[in-house]
Amino acid sequence: MKDATDMVARLAVLDEVADALAARHDWHPIDAVVFPGGFLSAPDDAAAMSFIRKLKKHSPNVHLVLGVDNNGEQLALAFNRKGRAGLARKIFPVGEDVDGKIMPPIVLHEKDFADEKRIIHLANGSKALLCVCYDMFGLGDTMRGKADKLSKAPVVEDADGMMHDALSKKSILKRAFNAHRAMIQREKPDVALATIHRFEKPGQDIFWQRHGIATASAAMKGGKAVAAAHIGKLPENLQSMTLAANDVPTAHLEQGMKRKMRKMLPRRAFVMRGTGRGILRLF
Repeated sequence: MKDATDMVARLAVLDEVADALAARHDWHPIDAVVFPGGFLSAPDDAAAMSFIRKLKKHSPNVHLVLGVDNNGEQLALAFNRKGRAGLARKIFPVGEDVDGKIMPPIVLHEKDFADEKRIIHLANGSKALLCVCYDMFGLGDTMRGKADKLSKAPVVEDADGMMHDALSKKSILKRAFNAHRAMIQREKPDVALATIHRFEKPGQDIFWQRHGIATASAAMKGGKAVAAAHIGKLPENLQSMTLAANDVPTAHLEQGMKRKMRKMLPRRAFVMRGTGRGILRLF
């Protein structure tokens, strides 16, 4: 969660979730399992592959999507039975990513914007776009041609590895944004999966639901947007704070503050109690 992570405890949670899902035969086949942003502080391919193996009997082509915050970089890693299947590094920063109060200001990398590793191919035939936290807002901004949020980044690395700041970064960011938009238009993802960092409590997610998650669905012309997050206090109602949307009309994109939540409800859900406590939901 953008600070020190107890890897031992988090890896234990990963194991417990795999065991719980493997036992719920009526949930399979599962296309993807999504964990929050910064769930791990370093990649652990062995643990990810162990997770995949535990589900292979009923979901042989499942993807595991994990948020990893490592040395000031925020990543979403995807794994399948063959190993690493996708990688996204954050490209749409927010204030705390650049002000240096919680972590060193992130650097945006031009090559990340059009990196096709941001797309994973799910067993059901869908193409899923990996979004690192606020990148899900970026999907809506991209399809609306709104690149202004990128200006928050203090430093940008161009495609040749040269660093730029101040005025020199503007043309690089414009080029990167256009390349990202072209990739989205070319690949046409119909699913967006986001690794969100944290919400303090239920209710804090409403802005995200309206302007990030539902808007991402609208940007994909009604595609499915699903996210996972750390929550300081879990909701008592398993159908609240779902962090998911589907079939949102494209008109939602231009509705501004009049946008509705348009949340998608889970087909099934249950509370996990073990090393950690959480809610697992099936969409």
